[in-house]
Amino acid sequence: APVPEASRHPVAAAFAAALTASGWPATDDLSGPNQEGVCWVDLAIADGERVSPADGYVRPMLGNSSLVVRTGCLVTKLRFTRGRCTGISYVRDGKPAQVSCSREVILCAGAIGTPQLLMLSGIGPANRLRNLGIGLVADAGDVGENLQDHPIALTSYATENALPVSQYNHGEMYAALRSGLGGTVPDLHLFSILLPLTAAGNEPPPAGYALVASVVAPESRGSVRLASAHPQASPLIDPGLLRTGRDLDALAAGVTFIQQATEAAGGSGFWGEASAERHRKLYPGPDVRTDADVRDYVRRSVGSYYHPVGTCRLGTDDRAVVDVELRVQGVAGLRIADASVMPAIPNAHPHATVLAIAERAADLIASQR
Repeated sequence: APVPEASRHPVAAAFAAALTASGWPATDDLSGPNQEGVCWVDLAIADGERVSPADGYVRPMLGNSSLVVRTGCLVTKLRFTRGRCTGISYVRDGKPAQVSCSREVILCAGAIGTPQLLMLSGIGPANRLRNLGIGLVADAGDVGENLQDHPIALTSYATENALPVSQYNHGEMYAALRSGLGGTVPDLHLFSILLPLTAAGNEPPPAGYALVASVVAPESRGSVRLASAHPQASPLIDPGLLRTGRDLDALAAGVTFIQQATEAAGGSGFWGEASAERHRKLYPGPDVRTDADVRDYVRRSVGSYYHPVGTCRLGTDDRAVVDVELRVQGVAGLRIADASVMPAIPNAHPHATVLAIAERAADLIASQR
């Protein structure tokens, strides 16, 4: 449920009011018929903590004799016999171990870990794998390609005193808006982070908050590739953020919308009775005035919304990594059920989409038994 009005954080409430006062629409349900505007969103928060998929799906089943959960394990390889996935190898407490499987292995390591593990196991671009000394199981050139994420840019504010602590994951409200560059659907998120955050490389204030813009319908694409054949070596991640001019322009427009709304509502002290001295805008600084200045700031400060998807694309064509039933093409006995299968990133948080993929995978698996 959304944050009750009496419990809303003053910065989040002020930012929502500033946006609507600037003429942006409001909606009471971004998951309902009207998915555009400023909104107090539904939150999966219980007793002040986010309810995770583990809380909702796994923990209620821990007493079931058909479920064994092993933690602290690093999966190092998928094992194949005559083109069929028959189990995995993993390391726990420094000791190698194996699990065998008579039916299917379901891979859920995410948009970074899943392509990494496929490539370590011999499923990926043939030439790259051979160059690393990895034996080929299936030539799948698109494994690790098509990486997509939502780029963000923070505008950061310092406050004289510590702010009240949000009871709702430091977010609370979001605005799904159109930049004017993304067609007929909202391609921007504007939101508050109720913590003293700045872009990487900038010094955060002791107290404060950030107002954030994100491009949620990006054109840019990156990749995940192997640095070595060693399972504990980090992969080479090229996020590809702002690779296209439209993504840069859209993110700069989002920062400008934040600046326009807060300045119209009273400058850096835009909420409550606070003065500008008590709420000081740190980034971008006063020297960032023109459209070109804003684009330069966005280039320097761009970060991730932490929504990577797409590196094991689902499709009906030969180059798709998985088919429409989430089965990895070119081998048997292996499915993927995570964000890596999304062909295109949704223009929203992908969390619910990932759960939908997992539930669909569960239905497909159950129907074949």
